[in-house]
Amino acid sequence: MVVYDTFNHLDGRFDHDIWMTDFDGQRDHGLLTESSNDFNPRFNVDGSGMFFISDGNGTRDLFYTDTVGTTSKALTSGLWIQYYDVSPAGDRLVFVISESLESNIYLIDIDGTNKNLLCTGLDPVFTDQGDAIILLNASNSKNIRKVTIGSTDTLEITSNAVGSQLVSTAYDRERFIVRTKPDNNYSYSYYFMDHNGAFINSLSFGSSLYGHPALSSDGLQIAYSSYSSATLGVEIYAGNTAISTPKQLTKEGKYAQRPQFFPTDDFLIYTQQSEAEYSLYHVDAKGNNETQMSHEMSQPPLNCDVFVY
Repeated sequence: MVVYDTFNHLDGRFDHDIWMTDFDGQRDHGLLTESSNDFNPRFNVDGSGMFFISDGNGTRDLFYTDTVGTTSKALTSGLWIQYYDVSPAGDRLVFVISESLESNIYLIDIDGTNKNLLCTGLDPVFTDQGDAIILLNASNSKNIRKVTIGSTDTLEITSNAVGSQLVSTAYDRERFIVRTKPDNNYSYSYYFMDHNGAFINSLSFGSSLYGHPALSSDGLQIAYSSYSSATLGVEIYAGNTAISTPKQLTKEGKYAQRPQFFPTDDFLIYTQQSEAEYSLYHVDAKGNNETQMSHEMSQPPLNCDVFVY
């Protein structure tokens, strides 16, 4: 199953909806398409339901619904949630809200109870054991650090790296890609690291990288979008983390972007633009069986999550 969010510009405002589709795109349907803005869906650990953010209560809170979309439950109330993540065990959520000019990170159980302030920061992601989070330091937007839950232990993963951003995390949550921007420079550098701050290698994609690269579940493969002189389009490439022998997976000569590995690593999902329309596609890891999975949209989907039974 795949869940994704769409947005359209209607009557002077953006309308966000959540859709669900299957592997072949035969059951593509709107799951949450009410007047509220519903977005950033994430499956729970067994695929029986999903979390999402909604402004249905007048603020921007976390909700949970089954995969039919008939029963939704608010997990928070009166908050303005910017971002969230689900723990590997599926028992806790971490989220960011803005309070008194601070970006505060909270933990809650998946039923919405036991809300606890953890620290300040942005874009928190659980580590592999769920006992710590990786986050962006909100005070200077420069450094990425690791904070141990229930402790004062903090590890600086990057230091004095201007414009640091955690752009991709492997499903095993042990490795990730960091993007940094040198001072007074519009170019970016990408680094492959583990969650203990150990540098693995730098990543070189050339000058034609489109969007952020994505890691496979085991952190051993990287997928990204780049221009192809053969097709005169933007295509999806994948290769090892040294980017030494990338393979071109798509060959349509269109604009393929935002690749994401399936949890099983045998397929990738991506957005493809044709003329002024966008659709979700998948292709296998060898570059075969390109298949449209969603309806055509006027804007690209912002967030997507995959569950494999």
